[in-house]
Amino acid sequence: MRSKSETADDNPAGAAPSEHGLHHEGKDVDDDRAVTELAALLDAGAARGDGDLRRESARNRSGSAKKNNRLAMLTKVVERNGPLHLKKAASILEVSEMTVRRDIASCDGKLGYLGGYIVAGMRHSALPRYANRKDDDKHIADKETACLRASQLIEEDDILFIDCGTTLPYLAQAIPDDKRLTVVCYALNIADILCSKPKTRVVLLGGLFHPASATFASDEAMRTLNKLRITKAFFSAGGVHATQGVSCSHFHEVTVKQAVLNNAMKKYVVVDSGKFGRVKLAYFADITSFDAVITDENILPKEQAAIEAAGVEVLKG
Repeated sequence: MRSKSETADDNPAGAAPSEHGLHHEGKDVDDDRAVTELAALLDAGAARGDGDLRRESARNRSGSAKKNNRLAMLTKVVERNGPLHLKKAASILEVSEMTVRRDIASCDGKLGYLGGYIVAGMRHSALPRYANRKDDDKHIADKETACLRASQLIEEDDILFIDCGTTLPYLAQAIPDDKRLTVVCYALNIADILCSKPKTRVVLLGGLFHPASATFASDEAMRTLNKLRITKAFFSAGGVHATQGVSCSHFHEVTVKQAVLNNAMKKYVVVDSGKFGRVKLAYFADITSFDAVITDENILPKEQAAIEAAGVEVLKG
């Protein structure tokens, strides 16, 4: 669906790639359009419709009205254009980076900060219902960093698979609204985020709902999945081990993951650094089944060396 769900009979292929969006060959994010629009909003006073925001910025930087104006502009810019570097935003707004960080911290999740960039925040309704938030909170920054790195691999007109879990909602959120994509998914929290993106066509696999992982599963969904072809697949995992393979906690996820592994051209597992060396009950693939493992910079050197010794690239955010 183009902002709604589509059936597998629709053609998921797209047209020629665009030069816009996030770079996929390196770590730098192309935020030129976001920078240009933020500067234009300031000059025009578009966030309020009156006055000169740049002049008021210098006069009253600490007031709640000014903070709300900054947040309104940043939210509009990031939702339309994707991530914006914190340092550039602070320079244009003529405030300190700490002020921008404080603004973001007070905006109830509308914006987030990861890897030096301001990004559209996770909506509470889209967060996994099954997540143990107290345990998960310590890894949120690492999950966000890994997902921002993964998002740099996504190109215009890609046909993606985005797996379930508590990590990959951050990948779904990091996809710019103006990037034309088709995304196959089977998790409710992933679909909820993607359906708000006007240029994203969503293929949601249906079936019996499993609250434990917020996913759907059915024989019909598997038949549909086996007919699809995917350019890039992003997998979640509860454990990544160089010799014991990649595993998760729920057996009903395994058949979906393995079917996508057979159908996808490029395969990536996206995990925070706390998942390495761990093993969960439900094994679904050897580490060599993946083109790369994507994680944060806190992966232990011995864990990274073990993955690379198996011939698999490690990409760090």
